[in-house]
Amino acid sequence: MPALVLGVLAAVVVVLDIWATRTVVHQTDLTSRQRRTQVLFVWLLPVIGAWIAIEIYRPSRPHHKRRRLAADEIHPLVEQATRPIAQDQMEAAEQYLEREMTGMGHEAPADSHFDGSH
Repeated sequence: MPALVLGVLAAVVVVLDIWATRTVVHQTDLTSRQRRTQVLFVWLLPVIGAWIAIEIYRPSRPHHKRRRLAADEIHPLVEQATRPIAQDQMEAAEQYLEREMTGMGHEAPADSHFDGSH
C-alpha cells in the first residue's frame, strides 16, 4: 500500500514538473539561459519549483473591461454631482453681494472694526 501511494505521488510530481517545464519553455520574454536555469530549478525542487514557475507564468485572470461612458452620459452625472455645490456657492455669493450693496450707503456701527483698529 505505501508503495502505491508513493508511486501516485511520484507520478503527480512528474506531471507537475512537466507542466512547469512546458510553461517555462514557452516564455518568449526569457533568454535561453534564463529558461534553462528555471527548468533546472523546477526539477531540483520538484514540487516547490514547479509550483513557483507555474504561478509566475500563469496568465492573469481576465478582468472585465468596464464599458466606457460617452460624453452625453458623463455630462448629466457631473451636473448632478456638482449642482448642490454650485447652488450653495451661488447662494453664498448672492448673500455677500446683498450685504455689500445694503452696506454701501450706511456707516459702519461704532463697535465694528472697519477703521482698522482691533
